Amino acid sequence: MSRMHRLPVIFASIGCLLAGWALVGIRLTNGDDIYFDIVARNGEIGLWQAGWWVASSFGRRISHLLNVPAAMLMERIMALGLLGDAAVLGQLLIIVGGSAFMIRRLVGGAAACGWVMCLTGGYALHWYFMPPLAYPLHGLNSLMLLVLSLLALLRHAEHGGRRWLALSLTCFVIGVVWPEFNFILFPTATLTIVILTRETWPARFRLAIPFLVVWALALVSFFVFRMVLPPAQDEARMSVAFDPAGWSLALGVLLGKGLLPFAIWQGVSLYIQPPIMPPLPGMLSAAVLWQTMVAAPLGFGIVLSFWTAGFLAVFCGLAPRRTGLLLLIVAGIFLMLVPFGVVALSAHYQHMLRMAYMQGALATAHAQAGFLTLVFASSALLALRWKSWPVRGVLALGLGALCTCTLAYNLINRDGMAANQQRWAAFALVADSLPDGARLHAPNLWLHISVVGFPSELPFGMGNYWTEYARLALGKHIAVADRVAEPGANDIRMSFGSRPDGAPIVLLREGERAWLLANRPRPVDPALTIGATWQCTAHCRLDLPEYPDAFAEERLLRGPSLPRLGFLRWLTVPRVGAYGWN
Repeated sequence: MSRMHRLPVIFASIGCLLAGWALVGIRLTNGDDIYFDIVARNGEIGLWQAGWWVASSFGRRISHLLNVPAAMLMERIMALGLLGDAAVLGQLLIIVGGSAFMIRRLVGGAAACGWVMCLTGGYALHWYFMPPLAYPLHGLNSLMLLVLSLLALLRHAEHGGRRWLALSLTCFVIGVVWPEFNFILFPTATLTIVILTRETWPARFRLAIPFLVVWALALVSFFVFRMVLPPAQDEARMSVAFDPAGWSLALGVLLGKGLLPFAIWQGVSLYIQPPIMPPLPGMLSAAVLWQTMVAAPLGFGIVLSFWTAGFLAVFCGLAPRRTGLLLLIVAGIFLMLVPFGVVALSAHYQHMLRMAYMQGALATAHAQAGFLTLVFASSALLALRWKSWPVRGVLALGLGALCTCTLAYNLINRDGMAANQQRWAAFALVADSLPDGARLHAPNLWLHISVVGFPSELPFGMGNYWTEYARLALGKHIAVADRVAEPGANDIRMSFGSRPDGAPIVLLREGERAWLLANRPRPVDPALTIGATWQCTAHCRLDLPEYPDAFAEERLLRGPSLPRLGFLRWLTVPRVGAYGWN
């Protein structure tokens, strides 16, 4: 392999490493994951028991018989720390690597590397209900199954062997039923492979028949399940509204909020809550990203140069396969529009999007991949048409700018998600310091941030989230008051604040006494502690000489003002709970 052919591979590999690094350590970014996580921790509840409960009484969707057990199982894997991170990255490697392999067959190796670069560099980590940060492993299972099905089908079409056909069909039938837009994605992608690998229509028909039969049976089962069971609690989610105006509006909102260039033009809300969160901007806009990049010009300048050089190397090594690039453009448009188009048919989502109750969905991941495929393939097609250095340089610079802006956006969003994780660390610290039977009143544990919410009620006879988390995850019997409860006379009152290094600080009050709790001595305002010092055993405790008022409480929990980290330190902060925005 020549140097020019190696360069795109090197740039694509670095892009994958950077994208994977951003995902490490992030957990429980939305209310659904929090719900599945706590139910999954209860060993008395079987996976299929939970699946049947959701499918029959909540969703009337046959897919829940598979995806709810899968979601609970995936949450158990994600609770295993680095093993969970490795599983997520392995799944993404299958999806991206398998897709790149097929794209390479279509448009050549350089273009496949460029597609990987554009996807890994331009994929925005929205704080939505969007994989892979939301529904880790579970949310992209069907996409992984589609890629595996297509790879096995390609192998069967070229080399024969019934086992490859059986593997392809197995992945197809498991993945096609959820999400519902898979009923369009799966057969379309499969038939595309069939048409490209068979020259005559009789041969294509013979290869397609098993998949069409499986697809039809899955579709019939889907509707029969809905007819047999009574109406469910979230019936509106599956109620199709044939309202062109409502559909168009919902589709426009999903595209506008899901695709980063349009999202930052409108502004993306973060819904932060101090002192749990760092002082992040409440709205992420183009102006905020510009200010962020200007504040670290050297670091972001190097990133821009890196991406621009990488895309330029790709354009110089493109194979002259215009038809393949046109097919890739069509595939990008299809992947961008079809999942969002199906979601926008729901009367429930039309209402939620019209009222601005949500900014994205599971399908945002597919739409982003489709959009970035469209952007890269269009740029590559233009680079083939006009081969002069100025034209290719401008195209490479445009893609590089997109990836650089995405990095700034992702760093800010990741800081918010990382800081939010400190509430579990704070609660674990408190639970470990209190005896069994203690009662805790902790309003800011319940604060709703972005799409992170905590259930006050749980199924199968369980209590509220934090009481059950203490019992199931921490092995402590502590009663945590519900979000709207008033503090009792014997309650210990808790509040906490996040700190940039990932280790929170907690304020506890009982009667007229107040003290700070941390896992190591933390800097606090000396004017509020008046000579008191940290005393450390299993934990560190600082008894406050005076009972703090609301203003003093915020100063204690916020900690001293610190300068914003430099670019490299911000990029490499510890992965669990730490953030760089101060």
